[in-house]
Parts: sequence; C-alpha cells; structure tokens
Amino acid sequence: MILVDNNILSTFARVSAIDLLFILFPHQQLGLTPAVRIEVLDAIEQGCAWLQDIVKLIETGRLQLVALTSDELAATATLPDSLGDGEKECIAVCQVRGWPLLTNDKR
Repeated sequence: MILVDNNILSTFARVSAIDLLFILFPHQQLGLTPAVRIEVLDAIEQGCAWLQDIVKLIETGRLQLVALTSDELAATATLPDSLGDGEKECIAVCQVRGWPLLTNDKR
C-alpha cells in the first residue's frame, strides 16, 4: 500500500491525470486517510469540482480508504501543529505500518 496525500491527489485530479498514479504504481494499492478524504470533500464544497474524480475512485474501491488504529491516532497527536490533519494521519500511518507516503511536501 502507498498512502497518497491530498496535495498529490488534487494536483493530478486538477489536470485530469489521476490515472497516471495507477500507471506509475501498477502493482501497488493506493490509499488515503479519512482526514485526506475530508480535505477533498471540503475543497469540493468550496468549488473544486475536479476533485469529484477522487471521490469516485474511493467509491469504486480503486483508492482505498485506510482506517487508523488507536496507535496511529495517538501518533498524530505527537506531530507538529504546523501540519494539517491529512498530513498528520498519513505520516502516523506510514510510520506505524512502514508504508511509503506519496507527497510533495518538503518536510
């Protein structure tokens, strides 16, 4: 499993190229956390209609929604407040499970 942060998902969705992620990682399941999903839904409500493609991928199971364990939820609280909820969840899950994180954040 590779977790994908909102910044990558929204960038690829914006240019109608989200399928490239599945081409780049053909043998990996791609996932996102609940907070990333909420960020996407909030952006759609604010007028970013192109993000609907992400919602469709979640609904069809092509993008896997990953539930956090209690250890992962606890780990999010140890991360800096300068990070958004989506970043915190992604980092916590990847640290605990040893999964890679696909993001364009520099930190």
